[in-house]
Amino acid sequence: MCGLLCSLVSGVAWARKPFEAVAVTAGPAPITVTASGSNLSDFVSSLINTNGQFAPLNGRAYTARSTFLGVPNAITFDTNAAGTSVTYGLTPIGFSRTFTGTSKQDVDNQIDDFFQKEGADTVARFLKAIAENSPLAVTDGNPNSATALAAASTFTGQGFTPADEILAGLDEATGGKARYGGFGIGFNAGKFEAGEFKGTNYDFSMTGLNVALGERVRLVTPVALSFLKVEGAQVAGAGINFALPIRFRVMNKDNPFNWRVTPIAGMGLRGSADLAGGALLWQAGVTNTVDYKAAPKLVVCMINQATFHRSIGVTYGDYRFDPKIDQQVLKNGLRLVSPLSPRVIGDFFAVDTRFVKAAAVKSFQTYGASVSFRATPNYNVSLGANYDTGSRFKAYSVGLSSAWRW
Repeated sequence: MCGLLCSLVSGVAWARKPFEAVAVTAGPAPITVTASGSNLSDFVSSLINTNGQFAPLNGRAYTARSTFLGVPNAITFDTNAAGTSVTYGLTPIGFSRTFTGTSKQDVDNQIDDFFQKEGADTVARFLKAIAENSPLAVTDGNPNSATALAAASTFTGQGFTPADEILAGLDEATGGKARYGGFGIGFNAGKFEAGEFKGTNYDFSMTGLNVALGERVRLVTPVALSFLKVEGAQVAGAGINFALPIRFRVMNKDNPFNWRVTPIAGMGLRGSADLAGGALLWQAGVTNTVDYKAAPKLVVCMINQATFHRSIGVTYGDYRFDPKIDQQVLKNGLRLVSPLSPRVIGDFFAVDTRFVKAAAVKSFQTYGASVSFRATPNYNVSLGANYDTGSRFKAYSVGLSSAWRW
């Protein structure tokens, strides 16, 4: 396992950086400077102060065009020779403003102050436009974004009937007496390609509370943590959901069906100082799961989910920010589950995910398989692998999870 995870990390060293700029000086003998970076604030500051990679621009008037997460000419700059006047443009939303100061650093400080305070709505509109065009956007519109990860964690966590519960339903001797209470943890690691970007991601999940509210109703509060790396930039996220799985039918020797409906509500946070994006979100939705015992050794499962995602504004002193996320995500999956032995169960599935509103990756598909081993009547462990594919996106991951039942 270690060798595979190490190869995932080392295999992305040549990936494209999130930010690139081409600057051309004015005058009869113009020079061109091309540079790239992984932290937007440092990258823009270096350009405005004409140091680091942009040192050849010092003392010259120039114009520059910068790519933002793969969106070409997303940010523009037009400066005088002294660097005391900079026209800053955000092309996707038609924004342009000139900042004038006593020095380059003064102009740099003015730009930072503007976007952190009265320009917060401008930033929100810009990030929304980026999410509609970049497969690497932090907030929305692609499989690694805040909205997609929130929908995915509830779909697999609440939509997939646990392997040991299905085993109980297939076991004629037990009459389908599954253990519904318990605690579970899981870890996944993988690599992805988003447009021309390559990176690695890691996810950790935990069951949280699992409390019976009746014979067929429980309250579950799953917790998820995520971390992504792409050419020096980092993105982190966390989320908690409140799920209420309601079992209308329970599979046993007399009934071939499981039918469960799970209302979901929760909150999540995902952000990156490097990529200058982030969001605090709430979500609500419902997951419908039907498992059918098609043969003594085969259960066919259909899972459908609809979730609604909205951003929450954050205010701290003079700082106020809301990325204006308003998205809906639909997920539909087909799953085949079959015991390979009395203690081992095989699991194969395909899931289609679609963003209802504007998105850079409008839809993508996930194909996966896992093997679960019931070590004891109360404990099982699973090893799985997933492959995701969509327009300008593909990824694969491996994971290990375990659960204790009572």
